Amino acid sequence: MDESNNTQLQDLTWWEYSYLSMLNQTLMATYHNRQIVKYSTVFGKKPGDAMELLRRMNKSTAVKIIARMNHLARTKVVSTVDEVLNMWFGNSNVRFRTIVRRHIFAGYSSLGVPGSQLTIISMWSNLKILDLLLSEPENDYPETSGDETERDFFMVYLAINEIFGDGSNAIVETVGPDKENLGYWYAKCMMVTLIRYQDFANVSPREVLAAQIIRAYYCLKFLEQNGHQQLVELFLQQYGVSNWQEYFRLILPICSGPLTKGDGSGLYYFLLQDNPDYERRSQFIRRLALSGTEGYPVIPDFLHVRSRPLYETEPNRFLVCDTILTINRVHSSMFFELKDIAASNQHLHSRYDNFFSFYTSEFIEKYLSYTLLSEIFADSGYYQLSGEEIKNRFKINQEPDYYIRNNNKVFLFEIKGSILPGEIKQSFDYQVIEDELKKKFYQKPGNKKNIGILQLVDRIEILLNESKKIPFDDLADQRKLEIYPILLTTERALNTPGMNHIFNEWFQEALNERSGLSGRLYQIKPLSILDMDTLINFSDMFKGKKVFLEESLRAYHQFIKVKMPVKGVAQSLDKAKENMNQAMISYADFLISNYKPDLPELFTHIGKQVSEDKNPRQADPLA
Repeated sequence: MDESNNTQLQDLTWWEYSYLSMLNQTLMATYHNRQIVKYSTVFGKKPGDAMELLRRMNKSTAVKIIARMNHLARTKVVSTVDEVLNMWFGNSNVRFRTIVRRHIFAGYSSLGVPGSQLTIISMWSNLKILDLLLSEPENDYPETSGDETERDFFMVYLAINEIFGDGSNAIVETVGPDKENLGYWYAKCMMVTLIRYQDFANVSPREVLAAQIIRAYYCLKFLEQNGHQQLVELFLQQYGVSNWQEYFRLILPICSGPLTKGDGSGLYYFLLQDNPDYERRSQFIRRLALSGTEGYPVIPDFLHVRSRPLYETEPNRFLVCDTILTINRVHSSMFFELKDIAASNQHLHSRYDNFFSFYTSEFIEKYLSYTLLSEIFADSGYYQLSGEEIKNRFKINQEPDYYIRNNNKVFLFEIKGSILPGEIKQSFDYQVIEDELKKKFYQKPGNKKNIGILQLVDRIEILLNESKKIPFDDLADQRKLEIYPILLTTERALNTPGMNHIFNEWFQEALNERSGLSGRLYQIKPLSILDMDTLINFSDMFKGKKVFLEESLRAYHQFIKVKMPVKGVAQSLDKAKENMNQAMISYADFLISNYKPDLPELFTHIGKQVSEDKNPRQADPLA
């Protein structure tokens, strides 16, 4: 029986090896192509300080432009060079537009890059410019003419593209050559390229909103049920509300408005009306728009963008800078604000001196994960135990975080609430990112304690050790088990294409080093990364069809297998690249591409509680 789930290079025929060698050259060329349009290629010199030019622009005007650019980057309604230039420049700038177009195509033609492979608008550049703008104090510079603004902002944009492009071109050098494992090499390049904006791009606002509301709901419920009512009250007070229903009632229209009422321009505004509720709504919205950046235990990338998703363009008129950024404020920023409040009120609870550790271990890794998984599989008839149950009932210390068995199928969960620092994701350096990933999801560097991936390997050894029964499941037939290892995480950046492939390389290597697993690898399926938001959004599908988890994992593992060409059957290198890209996809993206979940039932339930609460200030909290 096949001992491995992956195609290994040493098992390839000469035909396949030659084919991969050609593919290797093609992929290397792909990563050296300068596909994003840069300032130096268009204007023939390195750009100056983009920030200086930005500072001379009217800040409100610049933020509006970026809000529009965010919309275009997400919808891709404008993508080619000509489409972008025609959208960007008005009739008065036709001459400048013509010159720029000629320089773009001439400059990249000399580099061997066809115009069809060029792109101007980048989500990363949008976020970088917006972060720079929001980090600066307000200015009262008069608005320049439309023509001048178009030209100036275009040059700023290409200057920021230069940073992205130069960093991207250096990625291959940080990865280094790997002639022995092309898939691993390609995964590294892809991951480092895309991780810089993965948690902002290629996500559905509708699904992010549902997950954020549900996580925030469970967060407040956890705190109130476990003696942290005062912390909740302090959090709500800063928004001028008295309970969670009122908080959701005010934040939901802000998050959902751009989804339901937008005019297609990407510019969506909120107006504060002068009515009896003005003071309360003003306090709430200004808190969202003006939150500080202090207190972050792990500094994220695009810090100012994350903390200030609304911008007051004129008195009482607020622009939604980006829909996803605003939605992320519901729960993601709630955590950082709670942490800041806890640090200032350590006398309220002994764990508040390290709220980050308390929150991730007690809420994320236990309460939230246990609640979701137990509710999903409550009526499945499966044998399931949380890590806490295993520890308390069976008195062992090598427990998995969550254990589910359906006959001989075992779903083994390791849960991690770790966050990747922004400077790591933005490093453009594979080795820097790998070191951080291994520190958070593989092994602690100091005491060499196994975590994440290696914990899964440790648990698998226990499950397959036939010298003694599984201490918490003595009815399991160890010779017949099929084990599906799952890393459940809150870090959406782990959905970056290539990441699951990299983690599987480490996982397979660790399995091969365990002598106790010799001859048993056929019982172990590839590692799958599942993020919390995807678990929430697909919770009804997992619950409604009890074999959906197994069936979707099987389909995913089949989908990501590197497919070798059949000898004698011609296959283009474009098709080979498509196959390689397919092997890099995350489990979350596979689910989203192949299954269309409805909004989770719990999201609808929360909405009803909010809408039916006629007297929010007197409502029972989390009834």
